[in-house]
Amino acid sequence: GKAVLVWEVVRPGPASSPADLARLARQYVSLGADALAVRTDAADSPSALADLWAVTQAVKVPVLARDWVIHPLQVVDAKEAGAAGVLGVIHQDAPVEVVNAQEVDSLSRAGVAFFGINLSIGLSLPIPGFAEDVAHGLLGRLPFGAVSLVGVKT
Repeated sequence: GKAVLVWEVVRPGPASSPADLARLARQYVSLGADALAVRTDAADSPSALADLWAVTQAVKVPVLARDWVIHPLQVVDAKEAGAAGVLGVIHQDAPVEVVNAQEVDSLSRAGVAFFGINLSIGLSLPIPGFAEDVAHGLLGRLPFGAVSLVGVKT
């Protein structure tokens, strides 16, 4: 019943290294991350398992591998690279993106339990605090036990 903050660790650029991700991971934990998710899809990193290993060794919070998992050996690979688990297993339902409280309430009554906030619309209006207020308000409306993804750029 306690919300946790899981930050996604992504290569800042194509020339980034596993050491760069480890530095980011330490920074995210110092800013309050309860857990981290490392993108391990081949499209996101040329050395995904090395990235995952570097992050797991750099921090003392749970680290998840975020990937499209289509075979149990991928879970084994993630575990051997130090991951506490995997996120984004392909047979799970996709998140339903919501942009206002009415959508959250309606979809909750329909049994939706996996919500996305700011995944594609980009809450980036230049009004100080606006995006944070919207995201916080929607997160507060989610039903008990719901899972959410929140997209942010910085």
